[in-house]
Amino acid sequence: MPVSPISKASVTGLGAVISIGSVTGQTDTFVAIGEVTDAKFSGAKRAIVTTTSFDSAGVATKLGTILDSGTVTLTTTRVSSDAGQVAVLAAFNAQPSNAYDFKVVLPLAPGQTTIGDTITFSAVVSAAGDFDIDISKQSEYTFTLEISGAKSVTFGS
Repeated sequence: MPVSPISKASVTGLGAVISIGSVTGQTDTFVAIGEVTDAKFSGAKRAIVTTTSFDSAGVATKLGTILDSGTVTLTTTRVSSDAGQVAVLAAFNAQPSNAYDFKVVLPLAPGQTTIGDTITFSAVVSAAGDFDIDISKQSEYTFTLEISGAKSVTFGS
């Protein structure tokens, strides 16, 4: 019986590195955000306006307008001495509030030998510093990053 090939989509997050850089537009020195247990990209969408007119023969026509790259929510095991977590908290508390550069390097996918896919974006840290204390599990931080501008994806090799 032939063996099914492994799906090229079967890559877990194990080994992914999420880092924060400097204020967008400055020279970046990225610092890894430690102990990330979950990262969710969500809410990406494009605004749509209806452009139906007398010339459209009674059929709705639409035009895509503003692109919103959405948000990223990070959950980490709270480590008060982690340089990346401290940097995200500092970005949240900074006045004036600025967008910061972020980089996500995914683990190697099948066929990649050097580096995994890399996602870069700028984001404003809109929520940070909340954490939980529970006797049955580790304490966790949750960070929310509002993406400002477009995400860039560079496929690994």
